[in-house]
Amino acid sequence: MMPTIQNTDSNVRWDLTSLYSSISDPKIDLDIAEFTRQAQQFSLHYKGKLAAKLGAAISDYSELDMLGGKIMIYLSLQQSLDVTNEVVKAKSAEAQQRMSQIQGEYLTFFELELVALEDSTLENGMRTTPLPKGIGRGLSIYEFSDRTS
Repeated sequence: MMPTIQNTDSNVRWDLTSLYSSISDPKIDLDIAEFTRQAQQFSLHYKGKLAAKLGAAISDYSELDMLGGKIMIYLSLQQSLDVTNEVVKAKSAEAQQRMSQIQGEYLTFFELELVALEDSTLENGMRTTPLPKGIGRGLSIYEFSDRTS
């Protein structure tokens, strides 16, 4: 049965099956493992090298962020469907703890190094390495672009 939630508008429904089939879907744990693997690789590839690989790092970080978001949004929406469901609460707590651990261990450097970059490095990195569409818009005072000029 598809998890749904009714709102005051009877036409509003959430179909969470596009993310995972159920709270016990093994793909959740597989995605957490993949997130871990990608975070480890991200750290190895970019830590201490952000200035030289800025555009690629932002693109890869956005991919990581989407995968982590998929996991946590699904669990959050599942929990909002039934806040008393102990299985969902336990899975959410477990995933939150694991994702926080991964973030702290492998990804914290990214934001710290990013804010430490000189303006000229940021501007040059954005000019020479195009970002994926939709990335960079409104992230900061810097004007990001898909152009390579």
